Formats: sequence, C-alpha cells, structure tokens
Amino acid sequence: MTLTLQALAERLRKAREFAGLTQEEAAEKAGMTRVALNQVEQAKRKLDTLEMSALARAYRLPLSDLFG
Repeated sequence: MTLTLQALAERLRKAREFAGLTQEEAAEKAGMTRVALNQVEQAKRKLDTLEMSALARAYRLPLSDLFG
C-alpha cells in the first residue's frame, strides 16, 4: 500500500492533535515554522526525512507510526 501525501498530512494532523499540541507548539518542538507545518498538514508541502523525524519526536511517536 502506498501512502499518499494527503493521507500522510491527515495522519500528521491527527498525531499532533492526539499529542495535545497546537500547530505553533508542534512547529517549535520540531524546529520549523507554523506556516510550514500548516502547509504540511494541508498536503501543500512535502517533508524531508529530518523534518519527519523531528515531528515524530515532537509527537512522542515512533516514526513508523506515522506511516503505519
């Protein structure tokens, strides 16, 4: 199964909400801007591996859970 950009964006948004973080808080923890995170959650911007790892850490999840 291939994970689409839209599906990944939705998983990231749900993971952030489950972690109880605002976009601003999550972006700060991941070392990115709120605008960049918003674009990711809207499937308007792709993440590189380092950004994806940073978000997983911010959400306290294994990286594999975001693809799961």
